[in-house]
Amino acid sequence: MILKNIGIILTPTFRAMAYLQRLIKNNMHPSFAIVMERKNKDYLSGINKENTLHFFDKFKDSKVTLNKYNIPYKEINTGDCNDDRVIEVIRSRDEKYFIYTGGGILKEGILSLGKKIIHVHPGIVPQYRGSTCMYYSIINEDKCGATAFFMVKKIDEGEVIAKRFFKKPGILNIDYEYDCHIRSALLVEIMNQYIKKGKFDSSPQNLEKGETYHIIHPVLKHLAILSCVCKKHKI
Repeated sequence: MILKNIGIILTPTFRAMAYLQRLIKNNMHPSFAIVMERKNKDYLSGINKENTLHFFDKFKDSKVTLNKYNIPYKEINTGDCNDDRVIEVIRSRDEKYFIYTGGGILKEGILSLGKKIIHVHPGIVPQYRGSTCMYYSIINEDKCGATAFFMVKKIDEGEVIAKRFFKKPGILNIDYEYDCHIRSALLVEIMNQYIKKGKFDSSPQNLEKGETYHIIHPVLKHLAILSCVCKKHKI
């Protein structure tokens, strides 16, 4: 099924691969893709091929998937969503919504195009805004969460489409495995909402509540990971 009015901005990241592959697995095909193709594969260094749970194929380039399912796309050699070439392509397209998979903090140029940019954040907002929120959630509440919302200029303050809690993982590779897993799972949920209703239901956050977190200290991150693997949790 083609997701009418839904495009996706694909970065050379595991998150982008997970999103695209999970959508396809659920018979949800974006109507168009922008492929931001930096000429390096540094992100591959973060994965251990022998120690994965295979939530998605981390070694299949997104263009392979797009070509296999005849999804039209435009390739742009950049790593920045705010690149003028990315903005011009989005401006020229009829799609109303674009799924964000990374590529920097969005600026006025892309946010003022009249399109809605969908982000799946690895934390429940407004309680967990900012960076590395999954680890703070594990430490504070012994569980994880994800929130889908429309992006605005202020980080993680957009209107919320859906939230979902997840059990904390029983694996070491949270950044490249479990993070992608829970985000892509919630993405499919909101696309089901869109298919059934022809729109996304959203509501504003209470901006007077919550907290913004910054990149977690390595020691705290290590403690969070140890709490996951010392006592296995089913996922």
